[in-house]
Amino acid sequence: IHPAACPPGERRRCFLVRDGTLAEVNGIPQGLPAVDAERKSLAQRIETRAPSSDAVLVVESLQRRFKDELGRDAFTAPASFRVAEHSLHLLTGPNGSGKTSLAHIVVGRVPKKDTRGRSYLKGGVRPVLALQFPERSFLHGTVARELPSEPLRRVCGLTVADDARHPLELSQTGRKLLSVATALFYSQRLAILDEPTCGMDGDGKAVLVDLLNMQKDCAVLMITHDGALSGLGSETRLEVQG
Repeated sequence: IHPAACPPGERRRCFLVRDGTLAEVNGIPQGLPAVDAERKSLAQRIETRAPSSDAVLVVESLQRRFKDELGRDAFTAPASFRVAEHSLHLLTGPNGSGKTSLAHIVVGRVPKKDTRGRSYLKGGVRPVLALQFPERSFLHGTVARELPSEPLRRVCGLTVADDARHPLELSQTGRKLLSVATALFYSQRLAILDEPTCGMDGDGKAVLVDLLNMQKDCAVLMITHDGALSGLGSETRLEVQG
């Protein structure tokens, strides 16, 4: 279903047939009129940041061990990049290129024995990772306890009544925005967002940009397949290990 063919005012969604199954694409592929317009709109909404020459994160030839289809040890392709203080940096690439694995290494969720290469966090930097599936990360029974910042909750579109609800009672977009805002709130100088717009409509993506604008002192590493985000910051593309 081509997104540009949707009637005016209807949510644009893109589907592909994969192995005989209809599957929704995470974000709309680049090069289509809808994503081009969305990318332009988000790029205009993002506020200018002032990255410094100092890096909060430096990654050098970083790889993660995994088992291939024959059960043999293999490694993701080596990744090297730096994230400057106060910057927005996108990590893109196909499935299987190791984007999420890299994020888990950086926040210390992967044993050293299963990695190669190095990652360095500047002193005082403590990143928080917003997971692609936010329901796996909620720790508290109410929205207000999950995210203590009332200004951030209101930017997310959450009401006073929502504050008393369990995070899992929110819509998909509401859960995603709550997870992103929580990561931004608790991170110290670097937040890592894994597929933050997966399942979001255009209004939700606009709110995501508003959250980023509120926390401009915090550098952000954003893992994404969403072409609409490509104008928001610098970018590193990973490839699948050949």
